[in-house]
Amino acid sequence: TTIYSPDDADTTAGTVTIILTSTNNGICEPVVDSMVITITDGIYVSAGVSQTVCSNNPLVNLNGTVSGATSTGVWTSSGTGAFSPDEFTLNGTYTPSAADIAIGSAILTLTSTGNGLCLAVQDTMLVTITPPPTADAGNDSTVCANIGSIALNGSVTIATGGTWISSGTGSFIPDSNTLNATYVFSDADTTAGSVTLILTTTGNGGCNAIADAMTVTITDAPTVDAGPDQTVCANNPDVSLLGSVTVASGGIWSGGFGAYSPGASSLVTLYTPTVGEITAGTLTLILTTTGNGGCNPEIDSIEITIVPTPIVDAGNDTIICSDNSNISLDGIVTFAGGGEWTTSGTGSFVDSSILNTIYVVSSADSAAGSITLTLTSTGNGTCLPESDDIVISFYAGIFVNAGPDQTVCVADSMAVLAGSVSGGTTTGQWSSPTSGSFVPDSTDLNATYVFSLDDISNGSVV
Repeated sequence: TTIYSPDDADTTAGTVTIILTSTNNGICEPVVDSMVITITDGIYVSAGVSQTVCSNNPLVNLNGTVSGATSTGVWTSSGTGAFSPDEFTLNGTYTPSAADIAIGSAILTLTSTGNGLCLAVQDTMLVTITPPPTADAGNDSTVCANIGSIALNGSVTIATGGTWISSGTGSFIPDSNTLNATYVFSDADTTAGSVTLILTTTGNGGCNAIADAMTVTITDAPTVDAGPDQTVCANNPDVSLLGSVTVASGGIWSGGFGAYSPGASSLVTLYTPTVGEITAGTLTLILTTTGNGGCNPEIDSIEITIVPTPIVDAGNDTIICSDNSNISLDGIVTFAGGGEWTTSGTGSFVDSSILNTIYVVSSADSAAGSITLTLTSTGNGTCLPESDDIVISFYAGIFVNAGPDQTVCVADSMAVLAGSVSGGTTTGQWSSPTSGSFVPDSTDLNATYVFSLDDISNGSVV
């Protein structure tokens, strides 16, 4: 009993004859017998090249071959995955199980079947299972509308890069393929109040792309209203400020050198301009929001115009005779719409609202000796009214008595006078239409009048 191993030539020839000859035959002739061994084709199995797949796309496309004495085979796995449509399909697929993926590999073995007289032949392939890419878009965030953008800090692993997309209409700076890009909100994004930003891996190799999203909530920006522009007067320059803000917790006034009461941080406050600001005639006050949270401060301004103080001139003080019944006035008012006359006495104005009106003196005015007429500006706008006084002083009435008419003799050539002056004055002066003379002089109320030749010729003189 022995074993015969065909060599390559035998295998190539396909047959080999084995002859058995007897030995130790003694006196006998050796006896010979033979057998023919037919060598059939061998079995050749190929499981295919080893493969690397991704855990999120782990399907393995099989490409096994069995040739030679048989063309069938069966797949087996070192893991617990599944063959489709079955393990007998040489070019089917293998889906790794969760356990395979956790281990990171599986060995697939293809074994020939229907081997006939041949021994079964096997071949193996290694399936390496790599981890999937990861994408991290970052945490959800809240941004104020007046910030206008958000700085992104995306990250990926395994994949070579990533690209951003937005559910809104904003833009990525410098581009959507930059992981740490800046996203600039569009008006539509701001109006919507939120936007979803999605980071998707690129350069994934055999892996499926992975995406991650972050939601950006866009909150309202603060608003500020300093109020409408105002006009005040130099003689009433305090400005009542009534600011308002939303979203922010407060505001602060600035822009002037004057004083705020109760303070610049009160939205409702009183501003008193400086002398220099009053002289300049204009100033700008600014209200800036405070307590803005994550928002930028907002500002609004108010223009203050300071108009001149009204100027009133009632005229100069006047002294008049007590028997004058009318006084002509000539008042002047500038930087106001008009003026109104009033009196400390009991007289009356022809029209107290006319600057150049006439004042009618009452007897009580004359008896009082003086009155004060006051002109007060009207139509002052934001100004306080201004006034000016004129004092009217009254002299008492003047009474003159030249004495009774006289008749004298021509021979006397003179007349003794007895004049009198009373009331507002006690002095007087005599005069004559001719060339007569007064002795001692014409200012002596009791002078003597010496007739001229014309007086004597005329026979009378006044």
